[in-house]
Amino acid sequence: MFRSVLIRSLLAAMALFSSHSVFAAPENGAKFKDWTVACEEVGEEGKKTQVCHLFQIFTAGEKKRPLLRVAVTYLPGEDSPYLVLTMPLGMALPPGVQLQIDDGEKQRIPVNTCLPDGCRAGGNMADAMIDALKKGSTLKISFADMNLKTATVPVSLSGFTAGLASLK
Repeated sequence: MFRSVLIRSLLAAMALFSSHSVFAAPENGAKFKDWTVACEEVGEEGKKTQVCHLFQIFTAGEKKRPLLRVAVTYLPGEDSPYLVLTMPLGMALPPGVQLQIDDGEKQRIPVNTCLPDGCRAGGNMADAMIDALKKGSTLKISFADMNLKTATVPVSLSGFTAGLASLK
C-alpha cells in the first residue's frame, strides 16, 4: 500500500515538473490561434510585476485605422479576468457597447472613459461570461458612431480558452 502511494506521488510530481506550461509565464507574442499574448512590466521601480494580456485588433479601411481592440487580462491580486474593449474616438457614448456570444443573450456595457488612443469599456468578467466565451465560437461586439450608425465586429473565440489559461 505504501509503495503504491509513493509511486503515484512520484509520478504526479514528475508530471507537474516536466510540464513547462504549468509554471511558465506566457511568452510575449505567443499565438493561440486567433489570439496573441502581450506582456509588460507595471508598477514602481523595484516592485515591477509582469502583466500579460490576450488580445485581438481589428482595423478598417484602406489606411487600416484601428476599429476595435479586445483584451483580456488578470490584474495583479485579482482572480477574475478583466475585459478591456478599445473603440475609436468619435463613437456615440450613450448607447455604450453591446456584447453577444454566438446567438446568446445580448449584454450592454457602458463606456468607461475616452483617452487619446480611444474609448474604453469593460470590467471584471463573471464566471458565466467566461464559460460562454470558452464554449462559443464568435463574440459579436457592437457600438455606434457619432451618427448612430452601428458597427458590429465579429471576434473569433478560436484559441481563447488556451490563451486565457496561459495567463494564469
